[in-house]
Amino acid sequence: TGARRLVAGFSTCSAGCRGQVGWSDDGGRTWSVSRSTILEFVTALSPDPRSPDLVMAQTQDLGGWGVGGTFRTSNRGTTWEEPFDQGSNALVRDPGNPDRLFNGAWSSDAGRTWTFRPGPTEVYFLACAFDPRGSGDLYCAGSGNVFRTRDEGITWTQIASGFRRHV
Repeated sequence: TGARRLVAGFSTCSAGCRGQVGWSDDGGRTWSVSRSTILEFVTALSPDPRSPDLVMAQTQDLGGWGVGGTFRTSNRGTTWEEPFDQGSNALVRDPGNPDRLFNGAWSSDAGRTWTFRPGPTEVYFLACAFDPRGSGDLYCAGSGNVFRTRDEGITWTQIASGFRRHV
């Protein structure tokens, strides 16, 4: 049996943040690190299950050095492109359609282009997850509530409320 591929992001911050991504092809025993850096704090990673070298990295600004963004590499981090220049804490991939991603905006072409659709009024999503069964439903939590969309963010339904702590 083959070892599991693992991908990890890490950042160092001192007068600015620099993020990098590491790959392990042997279940974490050894690691290689991307040669180029992302000039932001890495908050989330989403490897493409169909292509081992294609990874999306989400970044967020921590201290006024930038706005964060969504970065894409197809060569293990040798080079990065930034198809979407908006920071976020979330970056999730639909298990039923790996081309569909969400980070506060939507991509249906594996992260090449993005479309922003406003979410529920005055809600900042802290965590999001697609239905693991592949239905395409997306669940996001924020402001003590949980919301669901079934149409890529065109409409949102509040499905739970009243959480006293950040959800």
